[in-house]
Amino acid sequence: MRTKKVPREPFDEIGSVSSEPVQFTTETIPACLSEIPSDILCSVYGSVSPSQATPYYHGDNRIGDLIGGVDVYRYSPDDPVSLNRDWYALVQLGDDSRCYLLDGPKRPPDHWLEEIPARLKDARIWNRTEPTSEE
Repeated sequence: MRTKKVPREPFDEIGSVSSEPVQFTTETIPACLSEIPSDILCSVYGSVSPSQATPYYHGDNRIGDLIGGVDVYRYSPDDPVSLNRDWYALVQLGDDSRCYLLDGPKRPPDHWLEEIPARLKDARIWNRTEPTSEE
């Protein structure tokens, strides 16, 4: 498991538009996730909901507040299923207002999947050039 600091952009923008998940494009995937080989990367989704923040712990230490997450779906040619899902916690740090922390990857109970969940099929495509105000 790795923790990486990420710029607050685009997460602040995403949270200001909606708490619903968005699908990142190849150009808008957080840079720290760009190391995932393109031949196995299927799609990346993120959501931010600062109003529902909960304390977040790394081991026994509280490191900030959980305000969202990033789901990475990748093809799994060596598994008996089509996809693997990894989850990264999006954590607001108490001591650094310029960035967030992505903590992961974590293997959720639904790590092995045959397809992207229905709740994400119509997710808004995130493009940084979109306006941040209500449409």
